[in-house]
Amino acid sequence: MGNHRLDKKIRRLFLFAGTLVMKVVIAKTGAPLKTPSTPEGILDLEFAYHKAAASVVVNSWAGTGGFNIIRAAKVNIWLDFIFLFFYALLLYYSCNAIASSFDGFLFIAAG
Repeated sequence: MGNHRLDKKIRRLFLFAGTLVMKVVIAKTGAPLKTPSTPEGILDLEFAYHKAAASVVVNSWAGTGGFNIIRAAKVNIWLDFIFLFFYALLLYYSCNAIASSFDGFLFIAAG
């Protein structure tokens, strides 16, 4: 039983470390994407709500550094998938740990 808990802690620690590492990597590789017209970097592209807004972002990058900035955006998006893998699993296992330790006292008091 104790070994199982250790495995869960190691898993969460691994996922936490992976999340942090990927956050740092994304911040470093995404730095060139922050320009005066795209102050949020890749987020400006990810939250572009229609094709015209996305075109404005891509065109602003093409005008500032051309191919290298567009390539950095592509790399950053691929790295984001790895970040999401770590982050989603960390969130899942952390919520699962909290839920399994929850004894239902709020429901008893409310009901």
